[in-house]
Amino acid sequence: MCKTLNRKYIYKYGDKKEDVEIVENMLNRMRNSGTFKGENFANIYYEKYIVEESDKAIVICHGFSECIEKYHEIIYYFLNEGFSVYIMEHRGHGRSGCLSKSCNTQVEVESFDYYVKDLKTFLNEVVLKDKRFNNNLYLFAHSMGGAIGTIFLENNHGYFKKVILNSPMFRINTREYSHIKCKLIAKFLILMGKGENFIFGQKPFEEEENLEASGTSDKLRHGLYHKFLLENPILRRGGGSIHWYKEAAKATDYLMKKRNIERIDTPILLFKSEFDSYVDTKFHDEFKKLAKDCELIEVKGSKHEGFFEKDEILYDYLDKIFKFLEEK
Repeated sequence: MCKTLNRKYIYKYGDKKEDVEIVENMLNRMRNSGTFKGENFANIYYEKYIVEESDKAIVICHGFSECIEKYHEIIYYFLNEGFSVYIMEHRGHGRSGCLSKSCNTQVEVESFDYYVKDLKTFLNEVVLKDKRFNNNLYLFAHSMGGAIGTIFLENNHGYFKKVILNSPMFRINTREYSHIKCKLIAKFLILMGKGENFIFGQKPFEEEENLEASGTSDKLRHGLYHKFLLENPILRRGGGSIHWYKEAAKATDYLMKKRNIERIDTPILLFKSEFDSYVDTKFHDEFKKLAKDCELIEVKGSKHEGFFEKDEILYDYLDKIFKFLEEK
């Protein structure tokens, strides 16, 4: 364990089997799981971890191609800080099933708005059934989950006390190709009946570990999660379909509109990563300019996944989260 600001974080998580067992044993004791009906009658899987003596809770909204297990370490830290935790697996992900007709590890969605509607159903039918959390509910949303959470905030008020957005997908990084050009190509390919094809450069889940192409520079955390996926094929996800890209691009256009951002009245802590290659971080700066109450922090040395980074990055990152949550 490493102690910082009177908090204990696990040193080199994934290196020692006994440290992983501490986390897994605690989560296994506290876990309650279930499903609810999302849009289009989808069965959406969720887990909750309740701290009985506490009246505060945090909802985790995960990113593209992920499953709940990637968040076990940060769930453990939230629980130790007295937060009950709720997390669901988005449609097309993990135990909520695969929507692709062409590949069982491809990410597909009927409409990006279904993600947002599923989140609202999760809050209304599962999370807020416990009245303790009505005035003390928080959101941690990463990447694609950050886009989902932001659209939710733009259209729904009074749910969350504070929100943490980590590397939110405000614009997908299309590298040398413009956003407009990529959208036009996607629309054309869909008209040609190729919407089920993978996005250019993306592919099915690969069994060979590839730290360099991942969203973290931490070999231990990445290796632990990859090993879990190898042992649990049903939870594996790789790249997205061209149709998924079209839906996601449309969603980012919507959420970055000035009039929509200005509707958000919830305090936000926004993390952008110094070495993010997945999303275009210029749009984090633009969002900060337009939002009413948004603190923007650049996580130095971090790739896309600050919550999954090396200890020297992660500890300071976590301290900033808990400081933000504690402030009145």
